[in-house]
Parts: sequence; structure tokens; C-alpha cells
Amino acid sequence: MRTTKICLLSFLLALFALPVFADDALIAELIRLDETRRAETKTLHVEYDVATQIGDAISFEAPGNVWEQHGENKYRFRCRGQAPSEDPRRKGERLDLMVEGSFDGSDRHILKVPREAYPVEGAIDPSCNYDERYGGAIERNASKILDDAYNPFLPLYVVVFPLNKPSVFPSYKGIFESNAPKRVEKFQNEDGDEIVQVEFEAKEARSSLWKEWALTIDFNLSKGGLISKYSHTWASESAAGRVGKIETSVIRFEESQPGKWYPQTLQVACDEGDPAKNTVTTTSISKFSVNDESALQLSDARFPRGLIVQETDAATDNIKYHVWGDDKPKRTFTQPSDVYDYLDNAIRFRFLAPILGAALVVAVLLAAIAVLRKTEAKENDSV
Repeated sequence: MRTTKICLLSFLLALFALPVFADDALIAELIRLDETRRAETKTLHVEYDVATQIGDAISFEAPGNVWEQHGENKYRFRCRGQAPSEDPRRKGERLDLMVEGSFDGSDRHILKVPREAYPVEGAIDPSCNYDERYGGAIERNASKILDDAYNPFLPLYVVVFPLNKPSVFPSYKGIFESNAPKRVEKFQNEDGDEIVQVEFEAKEARSSLWKEWALTIDFNLSKGGLISKYSHTWASESAAGRVGKIETSVIRFEESQPGKWYPQTLQVACDEGDPAKNTVTTTSISKFSVNDESALQLSDARFPRGLIVQETDAATDNIKYHVWGDDKPKRTFTQPSDVYDYLDNAIRFRFLAPILGAALVVAVLLAAIAVLRKTEAKENDSV
């Protein structure tokens, strides 16, 4: 009788443990697919177009963007974009920009210029440094290397805030090891693809911005484990209980080669509870090349001569301000006030230079006239 009870108990425990084992097997398979993809991807070239709609009032299209991977933790990008002006005098104005970036390990270089000024030929006018559309930055030992990186395919290498604040593209293994799923479920979608849907436990905020959040990710096993949907909802602690939602959905997958998939079209919808601010961004990839060195186009982001480039070091909190010369700093300051003094003097000299030049020409002419008159006078006296 005792043996029977023990066997029955063992059977029940094993029966209840089956879903756990099944979950572990699904997660293990997702991790394996992700690690295989990462190991196989040495270089990557992506060309893509972006269309953004903000409320009913603002519509913006940005074609011809490029994203590249040049090796482990080495990325390059060039993109067109718009950003709201931070200048109170230009309140409500959206700025058309071109942005270049290069990332090597924990260092990154970012350049932004007005779209109409791209590419910058020669040196820029010193007064451009007072224009918020111009900017240069070097960040050493950056902890969030991919912030503002304009990654066109979030579902390919998932960025899962608030679970992670990535320094590099986080791996599936890192996500699951540091965050226990609340629920794991496998099902088929309308297209017949096998989906593993993972819901993560809502936790207290890790910063003052988030009070609570929830995150659900759909991994598409039929498409190599790539993410087909990412839904993140939150409640804000700093905005009178305002809630919001970001949902990223892959509209269409394509194959770069047989059995190797990528998200060709994806849509990101951000609902902040205000219809005038809600944003829908659609990204369409027109070219996707893996491990083709000849497809790589972009080099390091290069700063134009005369640009003020701010260099920060996260390891030491040091900040430097460089006046850029020929591919390297021409002058360096440690205080913003010194930069402004330099710019004021440079602008003042730039305006005075033509005046001084004209005055010099007039002085030379007057001197020449005086010499001629003196020569004529001598000749007349000799006659």
C-alpha cells in the first residue's frame, strides 16, 4: 500500500512537472536558435525606409537609411530623421536631420547635421555650432552603446526594455537567465507558424519613471525563433498615473537565403494616452545582406572641420570639448565657457576679417597713390 502511494505521488509530481519541462525545452530551443544566428552572422548590411505618423498632424517619410554590422560589437549606420526642436524659440518645429554613427566595443561616435547640409563639404562656419541641428559626440566606455542607434529591426536582435538596458544587443539567454517568465505558451498563428509566447512578471520600477509594467513577446519558431510581436505596457509614476503601450509587430518576413529569415516589414505603435502624440512607425527593409563583405558601405562617422565635438568618458565622468580639425581635434577645452569664448571670438573674427581685408586693400591703394604722386612730383621738379 505504501509503495502504491509513493508511485502515485511520483506520477502526480511528474505529471505536474511536465509543463515546466516543456517550457524549459521551448526556451532552450529559442536560445539555441538565437546563439546559432549570432555565431553565423559576421557582417550585415541593411537598407531600409521609414514612415512615421504622429497623431493626425505630422507625417514623415525617411527613405535610404543604412545599418551595418562589421564584426562583433561593431556597427555603423546612416539615417534620415526628424527631431523636435529643443530651442524655446523654435517650439513645435521639427528638424530634418541626417545622422551618422559608428560603434566599436564600448566607444561610439555620433554626427548629426541638417539634411540640406549633408554631406558636409569642407569646414563649417563657427556660427553653426550654435545651431542645434549640428552636433558631434564621442562617448568612451558607454554603458548604453546602442541608445539612439536607429536599429531598423528590433525583432532580429531584441531590445527588451524594461527587462534590459542594453549595452549590446541582448541575447535570448541573457534575457531568460535574468528574468523568470510568468507564462510560456505555444500555439499556431493564422499563417500556421508555430509561436512561443512568453509573458514576463511585472515588477516594481527600477527607476522613478516606471511604477509597473508588463511585457509579452511572441517568438516565431517557424521563422528561426525571431520575434514576431513585442508588447510592452506600463504605468508612469511621474505623470499622474498615465499609462502607455508600445507594440511592435512584424507585418512580413522574408528569407535572405533558404531557411534564414529576417523581418522585412515591421510596425511600431506607441500609445501614450494622447491621440495627438501617439506614434506609428513603419520600417521596410529593401536590402538585407549577411556575411557579404562587398555589401558593406559605411566607414567611421567623420566630423567636419570646425565642429565642436563633445567627448565624454563614462568611466571617469570626464568631459572634453574639441574643435575638430583634419580627422582629429585641433583644440580642446574642459569648460563650456571656454568653448563659447572661442566661438564668439571666431565669429567676431569671421565678420571682421572681410572688413579688415577691405581696409588693408584701401590702405595699399592709398599708399600706392601716394607713391605715384610723390614720383610724379619728383619728375616735375627735375624738369
